[in-house]
Amino acid sequence: MAIDSHNETQHNYLMKFIIAFLIACSFSNFVWAQKKVKLNPFQTNLQSCFGTQIDVLKIDNYKKLYKAIEQAYSLISSETLFREVLYKQKGELKKLKYEAGQIQIFRVDEDDNSNLISSEKIGQKTDGYELRQKSLSPEARINQLLFRADIRSDFIKIKEVRVKQLDLNIIWSDSRIKSLTALFGAGKKTLTCNQLEAVDICSCGG
Repeated sequence: MAIDSHNETQHNYLMKFIIAFLIACSFSNFVWAQKKVKLNPFQTNLQSCFGTQIDVLKIDNYKKLYKAIEQAYSLISSETLFREVLYKQKGELKKLKYEAGQIQIFRVDEDDNSNLISSEKIGQKTDGYELRQKSLSPEARINQLLFRADIRSDFIKIKEVRVKQLDLNIIWSDSRIKSLTALFGAGKKTLTCNQLEAVDICSCGG
């Protein structure tokens, strides 16, 4: 019985040693893999500002960056600062311009000249603008005006407020991000992203 007990003890020690050895090997491989991964300049700047909030290894353009921000920072509010849309509606080429709460619509002729045909201030009653529409947001009113329009070009400036004191200023052009500025709380870091010759570039400062 004593011999069996001794053999069992040796077996337990051996199993513990094997398990500890495997754990050590796994950790060493993990550390080696981490050292092997090298961030490119774009990812390095993202990591400098975001830290571990987003996985920068999966990001190589603005589209993926914005998607990662959406997942990590919930949206509190969004405001359209400026929008200019060139579109065709009922056979006419028009241009819609929104800024500072005012929507203007222009008719565009063959020589690319613009003639103002309507103007309205969001929240104010104008001819053909029913009282019930006063509660519409700028985005909703613009979407209403562009209903069934053939969009030729769309340029938008948007400000977003997100959780963890993150403010975004984004310029979209035809559903693509042209520039993005991320402000990380008052007086903290700022991420500035701009396209240079169709290449997405970001820098972290502050």
